[in-house]
Amino acid sequence: MLAAAVLAVVAARHLRFSRTGVASTEPAPRWQPEVLRSPTAWAVTGFMGIQSLLAYSLIAWLPSIYRERGVTAERSGLLLTVLSISSILTALTVPVVATRLRRQRLLAVAVVGLSMAGLLGVLAGGVGGAVVWAVLLGLGQGGQLSLTLTLVNLRAATAAMTTSLSTMAQSIGYLVAAVGPVATGAIRGATGSWTPALLALLLLLLPLGICGWIGGVDVARTEVV
Repeated sequence: MLAAAVLAVVAARHLRFSRTGVASTEPAPRWQPEVLRSPTAWAVTGFMGIQSLLAYSLIAWLPSIYRERGVTAERSGLLLTVLSISSILTALTVPVVATRLRRQRLLAVAVVGLSMAGLLGVLAGGVGGAVVWAVLLGLGQGGQLSLTLTLVNLRAATAAMTTSLSTMAQSIGYLVAAVGPVATGAIRGATGSWTPALLALLLLLLPLGICGWIGGVDVARTEVV
């Protein structure tokens, strides 16, 4: 996932430069408080926070979840590696696709759907299909992260707004994300099973999809201004 995150940031920076033609040499723009009044900005922030929460929770606990379902410790670690490698594919491709679409709504639904399929597979339990579920989770997480960073650029009309939206999305988003591993582990400790924790993560895909749908509105019609 770290590699996917780095690649997603690089892709987003490339998008920012491609929209202006050259990299800006102007001083960093000041914070634009009006971003806090934008529903689209809050949707992008929500998408960032929820997808990061899911990613952090899976990175922290997926090997333990697999072990509870009968997968060996060695293979559990390997499956986390599979997830990380799979995330690179969508981290690279989703920004390319997103910039060619007027709306990113269906793309948001698609990457959320990948995570849903992966979580449902893990919930089904057992060793069979574990690699497939890890691949789906990786594709979903890589796509969600890169789509979030791409939306920051697509939804902002100016360099100042891009910086403000990025600051808002990452500051609030990662604050929300930090709760994920702790809350997920607490649910496991309280119930004695990973199933309720997985169900909680699965339920979070609903608000994630809603945020992606709002944030993926028509570029030509709505921008964060």
